[in-house]
Amino acid sequence: LEAESEWTPLAEGATFSENTVLRTDDHTRARVLLSDGSTLVLNRGTELRLDAATPRGMRLLRGELFAEIAHLESGPRVEIGTAAGTVEVVGTKFSLVAREEATEVLVVRGEVSARSSSGTMPVHAGEQGYLAKVGGIAVSPAVGIADALAWTELGEQQGQTEREPPSLRGVGELRARRPGEREDRDRALAITTHHVN
Repeated sequence: LEAESEWTPLAEGATFSENTVLRTDDHTRARVLLSDGSTLVLNRGTELRLDAATPRGMRLLRGELFAEIAHLESGPRVEIGTAAGTVEVVGTKFSLVAREEATEVLVVRGEVSARSSSGTMPVHAGEQGYLAKVGGIAVSPAVGIADALAWTELGEQQGQTEREPPSLRGVGELRARRPGEREDRDRALAITTHHVN
């Protein structure tokens, strides 16, 4: 937590004001519950500024966050700015990665509006958007959503180390193994024959 140019550790259950910068180091992740009911999970090495000048406004300075934004019937939309553009949200669930040259958004539920200097484009559930600092916006189907978001599960399940994937994915991805293999394949398996009665 940065307040008045000084970094201070934020204790569990602590509150903070707007116009604050939240930062995680290279070993820490954090879950933040906002006053509007939205939840943010900050990955390691992330910096997020809460903007007091814009209601529900934020700026992802660097790193990655996962957001579950509460829908408000009457109220402003959430806007998260980055170096490459802005993502505008009504009420949805998504991941956002900010790098110096580009921003990536992966939408799990709902829709976001990706805006850059070249225009605006919607990104729907199951899609990912790429906003280049120089260039346009590209939207494509998202691949490997469960793996991309596995880091957002902060609590370790009993008997698991951090490197092991959670036993229940719950995001809607099917993993396959060939008979006799123990590891999931990185490449897709192809159906060679099928029959429908």
